[in-house]
Amino acid sequence: MAKTTHDPSPSYESVPNIARTRGTTQGSRPRMRGIQWWTKLVPFYVIIPVAVSLAIEILHIRLYKNTESLYRWSTYDRTSVQVIVHILSTILAILLVYPVCTVLSFWTRHRLSRRDVGLNRLRLWSAMVQGRLDWSLPWLPSLLALGFFALTYLPAAVWAGALTPVLTVKVEHNLPFHIPAGGPGGDYALSPIQLSSGIFGECWTALQSNGTFTNCPQKYDTGNLLQTIASATSSNMAPRNHSKWDNTDYQYIGLSYGVGAATGLTDDGLLNLTSNVQGYNYTEIGLITKTSCIYNESATWRVYEADDMASTPPYQWYYASGQLPNSDWSIINISNPTAAGTDFFYQLDFKDGNEVVATLARPPISRDFSSGNGQWFFGLAALNTYKELDKIQCEMKFVPTRFLISASTANRTITVTPVTDAWTENLDAKGKLRARAVSSMGVSYIVLSLYTSVVGNAFMENVHNM
Repeated sequence: MAKTTHDPSPSYESVPNIARTRGTTQGSRPRMRGIQWWTKLVPFYVIIPVAVSLAIEILHIRLYKNTESLYRWSTYDRTSVQVIVHILSTILAILLVYPVCTVLSFWTRHRLSRRDVGLNRLRLWSAMVQGRLDWSLPWLPSLLALGFFALTYLPAAVWAGALTPVLTVKVEHNLPFHIPAGGPGGDYALSPIQLSSGIFGECWTALQSNGTFTNCPQKYDTGNLLQTIASATSSNMAPRNHSKWDNTDYQYIGLSYGVGAATGLTDDGLLNLTSNVQGYNYTEIGLITKTSCIYNESATWRVYEADDMASTPPYQWYYASGQLPNSDWSIINISNPTAAGTDFFYQLDFKDGNEVVATLARPPISRDFSSGNGQWFFGLAALNTYKELDKIQCEMKFVPTRFLISASTANRTITVTPVTDAWTENLDAKGKLRARAVSSMGVSYIVLSLYTSVVGNAFMENVHNM
């Protein structure tokens, strides 16, 4: 009978069973495999959908329309359009969702490697980073996985709506379109010594559901007027957007040129044709302003300390007085602290007078409003805080122009484009419209400068943008 014996010689040492792993170990845990270089680029995939979304937004703002090949293809081959939109929306959604899931995977994997994690939490993590459902989880983790799964499919649906062409039909109708005109009142300017019935004596105001309408915006629309002055320019020189002064929710894209006010107010007849009106165009005669400004060292329109006015410390009365060059002063017949034939008004400030800003506007000497060649004048006088505005004087010329107003009822936007600078018709033979526009520049008559000058701040916003 054979007998098995154990040979204790050192040639037969027992070898322990060691699990072989790639890489080196750190402590009792193997270190994770190094991340492939291409995975580091995954977060940058989102640049593609972001760029596409910006392009779509720009086209939307510009009201882009295509009436050629894209329109014909979208109209006659709807099946191909749907397939391509579905494919593109899926690709763009993947380029957005995959980086999110990848970043979530790396971030949570790093955190989970440093703590004890239950099996259900690991399964929830696996379902979320892979964008799938796991109904074997308890009800609360299942709901979390379901919610995240739904979010991963939401971008595709949004992209499908954004990429689908919207078909519009151009319908041309010649309809009467009423342009609002000024109400009662004479040829007045905002100056206390020019009105026989006192300041604002000839004002009228209409309060309606669609807005407040007045011929005295200096009093009833002071806030909107100052906001318009402050936002006349932009820091990046891009066209500014500003809202209409009513409740129609329309917004001007770029300059309004003082036209387009009828949009949203008198277009009921057009909108009642059909509920699918996307926009409409109409022409309007208005005035385009050509302005040139200088720094006039010899300006006589200045701010003075009113020694003849009783003041209570620490307050002091100041007055602005003087003339503008080449302007009409025939209507100034009342003497004032400086001289007859000059304009003036008072301002209350602290003793230093640093906050005083005074504006003045005047019609041309000829007062020949029929030709449209008369120059109007505007001047600023200011003290220390607003010294950049002091002695700035401008010459303005109002040229009757035909404007094309493009209104988008879908986006609630208005774009105004001058058609030509040629004389079209005499819409302001007596100069009342121009006088009212210029008088709005005299808003400092009614806005005091005790703690700060809101008029000066409005003009300084444009100085800071230059």
